[in-house]
Amino acid sequence: MVTVVLINPLGAALSHYEQEAVDVLNACGATTVVRSILEPSASGTGRIRWLTAYLRELLRTRRGAVSAVVILWPPIGYLDVIAAMVLGGRRCWIVMHDPVPLVAAVGFGSAARRCARIIRPNRLVTHSAAADHAVESALGHRTARLPHPLLSVCLSNRRHATRLPVVRVLGQYKNDRDLLLLNNIASALGGETTLEILGRGWPAVAGWSVHSEFVSEDAFGHAIETADVVVIPYKRFFQSGVAVRCLERGTPVVGPAGTSLDDLLGANSGLLVHPSASPAAWAAAIEYAIEQGRPEMHRAALAARAAAVDEWGKWLRIVLPAGTS
Repeated sequence: MVTVVLINPLGAALSHYEQEAVDVLNACGATTVVRSILEPSASGTGRIRWLTAYLRELLRTRRGAVSAVVILWPPIGYLDVIAAMVLGGRRCWIVMHDPVPLVAAVGFGSAARRCARIIRPNRLVTHSAAADHAVESALGHRTARLPHPLLSVCLSNRRHATRLPVVRVLGQYKNDRDLLLLNNIASALGGETTLEILGRGWPAVAGWSVHSEFVSEDAFGHAIETADVVVIPYKRFFQSGVAVRCLERGTPVVGPAGTSLDDLLGANSGLLVHPSASPAAWAAAIEYAIEQGRPEMHRAALAARAAAVDEWGKWLRIVLPAGTS
C-alpha cells in the first residue's frame, strides 16, 4: 500500500491547498494521512509552540509504513531542508511555493541557503518554471516540478445576464499588487462592470469597491462562484492559488502572460495579457472573459486536472521505496 503523509504547517491558510493535494494523490491511488498544524495567527499560540509541533510531526513520520512525506510549506525556509533530512529522513519532500518570499520570512537569507547547499537537497517540489529557476539560483540544483494540484472540477455554465458583470480581485494585499494597473482597468472599462476587491489590507483603489477585511474560506469560495471574472493584478508571483481555485469552478481569470498562468490556461489564451500591454488590452481581455471565457476555462480545467493526476502519479512511482506497491 502506498501511504503519503502530508504535513501542513499552515493549517488555516493552506486548507484548500491541502484538500487539493489529498484529492490528486488519492486519484493517483495513494492513501493520504494529513497532519495539519494551525499557524500562530489562527491558533492564538506562540511561534515557538507552532514550530515545536511541526518538528514533532516531522520526527513522528519515522514511525510506521510511510512511502513519502510531503511538507506543504517550509516554516523555516531553506533550513527546512536540514530539519526534514535530520528528523524525517530521506522520504521527505518540501513544496517551495515562494522560493523568494513576497513578504519577510525566516530561513531564506544567505546563511540559510549556504546551510542547505551543504546537504545538496534533491527533494524540493515547485509548481512553476519561475519557482524552479529561483531554487536553482539559490541552491544550485533543480527541483521536482509538478503541476499545482487541483480538485476534481465542478464546472458551472451560469452567466448572470440580469445584472452588470462582476469583476473581482481576491486575496490579501501585498506589495506586488499592481494598483496603477487596477486604476487604469477601471478607467478603461468605463462603468460597464461592477468592480470589487475583497481581501485584508487593501488601500482604496479608484473605480473599485474595496472590502479590506479577512475573507473566510466559505466567503472566498462564494466570491469565486458569483464572479464573472477574477483579475490577477500581480507584478511578480510564482503561482496563483486564486487562479487554480477559479479553474476548479470554471470562473474565468484574466492575468499576465509569461507567468505560471501560461501553464494553466495555455500561452495563447485570450485571457492572458502581456504585462506591459495598454489598459485597453486588459479591458478587452476582461470583456472577452465575460462573453467567451467560461468555455475556455472549462477546457483548461479538465486538462489541468488530468495533467496534475498524471504528473503526480509519475512522481509517486519514482519516489516509492523499493518493493513498495
